[in-house]
Amino acid sequence: MRAIAHFANGLGNFILMMPAIQALRDMTGQPVDLVLPDSWRDSRRPAVEEICAAWDVIGQVISYPKDPIDPAKYAHWFWSGHSSQTDAVLPFKHRMRHVPAAKPNWRESRIHERDHYMDIVRAMGWRNGDGVPKVDFPLAEGPVLSLPGPVIGICNGAFNTPAWEKKHWPHFKDLAVTMRRYFKASVVGVGGPGELDGVPCDADFCGKLPIIETARVIRQCDLFVSTDTGCMHVADILGVPTIALFGSTLVSKNGPLGERSRAIVSNIDCVPCLETTLFFTCRFNECMHSLSVGDVMHEARRTLR
Repeated sequence: MRAIAHFANGLGNFILMMPAIQALRDMTGQPVDLVLPDSWRDSRRPAVEEICAAWDVIGQVISYPKDPIDPAKYAHWFWSGHSSQTDAVLPFKHRMRHVPAAKPNWRESRIHERDHYMDIVRAMGWRNGDGVPKVDFPLAEGPVLSLPGPVIGICNGAFNTPAWEKKHWPHFKDLAVTMRRYFKASVVGVGGPGELDGVPCDADFCGKLPIIETARVIRQCDLFVSTDTGCMHVADILGVPTIALFGSTLVSKNGPLGERSRAIVSNIDCVPCLETTLFFTCRFNECMHSLSVGDVMHEARRTLR
């Protein structure tokens, strides 16, 4: 019997869920069907759909309720309370064989989001101790870079709403200039349209590539420097050495997990403010301003030496 999973969240959240979906595939021996609420139509959905279309672990993508669900096909129903609460959740709540996994208190529990999803599949019967299955993230055949190395990727991404734009870092222009001079590096930009405007890049792919082509570019980097965003999680799951810049959000929840990846966290008193009122009322974003080019260069030298 097959497994079916529900998702409605951000691109980075989906990438952190991918090991759990891989575990479901390993447990059932069949591709996992994925339910996306038909009402979820923001700019992050096309990237998730593109990954699903290229990843052989996913079977059918169901847009519910436009597309019906046949409950008789499924023995395993995966849902986390961290996904948006929509009518698409209702078929799951009545059929899960384990206690529904509510959204964790991220600040108090300090559980990583990937581990939260893995705890759900363990409750569903996946047996591999504390292990996490390897994910082969789907990659396009190109673009193929032809740049003098080292190649350093940068991303200043954030979901473009007033609250989440707090994740942007204002010093990428100075960082790009410094890295090109110090490392004789080629700097490659990825992310959404306009996110690196004014930053001197040897190749700027911002807003120009779908996600699996963006992933191909990231895979060719010797180092990736990014804010807490989807492309950072792509680099991390691909095993690319990553420097992740954190201010308002929780590194305990969303920090990179790769052995050669590092998170740089602002040390001002109000950090992190996610899931507090300050996250929505702060206007200056001092936490990200306080992270310096020198902080990044210190970690970059350790990685590239």
